[in-house]
Amino acid sequence: MTSSEKLLWCYGLAFPVYSLGPGPRLGLWVTGCKRGCRGCQSYNLQDKKAGYPLTITQVCNRILSYNNNLQGISLSGGEPFEQINAVSILLKQISGFKILFTGRFKRASRATYL
Repeated sequence: MTSSEKLLWCYGLAFPVYSLGPGPRLGLWVTGCKRGCRGCQSYNLQDKKAGYPLTITQVCNRILSYNNNLQGISLSGGEPFEQINAVSILLKQISGFKILFTGRFKRASRATYL
C-alpha cells in the first residue's frame, strides 16, 4: 500500500447477492454513519471501527475475482457518503451496474443508481 492510497472501511463483502439489485451482484457494506437515524436497520455499522480498513486495490482485486459472473455491485452500510472519496475512486475503477444505498437524502430515492 502506498501512503497516498485511500482506505475504505468495510464490514463485509458477499457474492452472489440477488436482493440488492438485478442479477448476481457483489454486496459491499461499509462502516461509519453519524446520522443516528431512529430505527436504523444497520446500527451495528454506525461505528467506523466496526469494520476493517482495506485499500481500494484490495477491494478491486476482490471484486475482480468474481468477474466471470458479476453483473454489478451494491454498496450499503453504514453511510457510503461518509467515505465518498474512497467510494468514488472505487466506483470509477469497476464496471457493471452500480447501486448505492443511502439514508442521506430524505427526499431522494434510497438507492442512487450510478
